[in-house]
Amino acid sequence: MRPRAVITGTGLAVPGLNEAADLLGDGTSGDGTSGGKGFDPARDLERRGWKYRDRASRLASCAAEPALRRARLLDGGGYRGPGNRTAVVVSSNFGVLENVCGAMDVIVERGSAALSPMSLPHTGANMTAGWLAIDHGLSGPNLTVCNGATGGIDALYWARNLIAADRADIVLVVGVEPDERAVARLLGDGGGAGRLDGAAAAVVESAGSAAARGVPPRAAPAAFGRA
Repeated sequence: MRPRAVITGTGLAVPGLNEAADLLGDGTSGDGTSGGKGFDPARDLERRGWKYRDRASRLASCAAEPALRRARLLDGGGYRGPGNRTAVVVSSNFGVLENVCGAMDVIVERGSAALSPMSLPHTGANMTAGWLAIDHGLSGPNLTVCNGATGGIDALYWARNLIAADRADIVLVVGVEPDERAVARLLGDGGGAGRLDGAAAAVVESAGSAAARGVPPRAAPAAFGRA
């Protein structure tokens, strides 16, 4: 029998909001994880050691941390779950676009020899998922879904599949889209009005894993389909 997947934690990095419930209201509720003031990119994306991280990776980390805390997997001592049985699935269409365009600009203007060997790895589509794994010591399956409008739900689908196939007990799922100059150039709209600049995270795990820690499920994926 395949293990049942449940969601035990959620987190947001969306300007002005604290938690998932705020998506349905006016953003005034909160549990104190963001100081009761809501997520503020100017404040929360600037941390020591993040100087060379792209915006998508910073946003993803800000959403992942409260999700892991609410699932009782993260405290002052770091990640408390089994790192080798914890996977990461990220959904992002524009995640490293700014980095890729920056590298191409350098090549066009000065040639490939001018590229920094330190910056080139940051053009990889899986960079955000990699940073999440590094931050919390997660050595399970690690992948990124770049799948257009259905990317977020597809990421949850793959998280459920990893658990059903016994490849992982816990999956950190993050959907992130940064609003940067390269995104505006690609979309040709000249601005970010109505465009997301943020991230959302969910901890998906087997029902047995959650029960072992005494964590009540918040929701459970039931079905997946396309039409």
